[in-house]
Amino acid sequence: DFNVDPTPAIHRFTVTSPMWQQPWFVGLITVLIMSLVWQAQRVVTRTRERNLAREQLLAEAEAELAKAHDMQMGLLPTDDVNIPRYDIASLCQPATHVGGDFIKYAHHGRRFYVALADVTGHGMEAAIPVVMFSGILDNHLEEQIELTDRMPRLNRSMHRTLQSRTFICCCLAEFDLNNFSVNLAMAGFPPTYHYDSRRRDLHELTVSAFPLGLRKDASYETVARPLKRGDYLVFCSDGFI
Repeated sequence: DFNVDPTPAIHRFTVTSPMWQQPWFVGLITVLIMSLVWQAQRVVTRTRERNLAREQLLAEAEAELAKAHDMQMGLLPTDDVNIPRYDIASLCQPATHVGGDFIKYAHHGRRFYVALADVTGHGMEAAIPVVMFSGILDNHLEEQIELTDRMPRLNRSMHRTLQSRTFICCCLAEFDLNNFSVNLAMAGFPPTYHYDSRRRDLHELTVSAFPLGLRKDASYETVARPLKRGDYLVFCSDGFI
């Protein structure tokens, strides 16, 4: 019948804010951010404390290594050796604070000894056996025995003292100051170089033998060489080569 109601139709509704704009959500995020900041500050503080402790430990370790270095260098020859008609010089430069290389001089009567050693391993692992070897070698060199007997006895001492898988490559030179000659014994050590001044020729002096401490019943031969004015003997460990 085409009857129309002039009253407008009205519908009421509310548009709510999205979740990230809700007060409870904003409060939760604020608490979370504050918690993360607090945790980060704790982590930074702990990291700083650990770094300080680590630096202190490193400084103490460096100081201990420096002392060990000074002790090992103290075992090496420091004074000029006054041997008539002989000039002697030596150098030992460890790759780290301490090492397994060793040089020693000894003068007993008409005999003058030069000993070189190289202990297996590196650092403190090799430095401690060097100190032990120095003391044992001192005692052995005071005994008036031949070099052919000295090396086996020294080997047996080191075999009793050293731990397994630790041994010492060694070269022991015995100079006869009256006869101007040298007698060499080697234990797994590189050759000694002899420069003959008269012939102007270079010779390698070597003897094959096991390192000290490797086998209890190892035998050691020697090689003798006469010396003349102007001759040179060069001893070196495998590190130099």
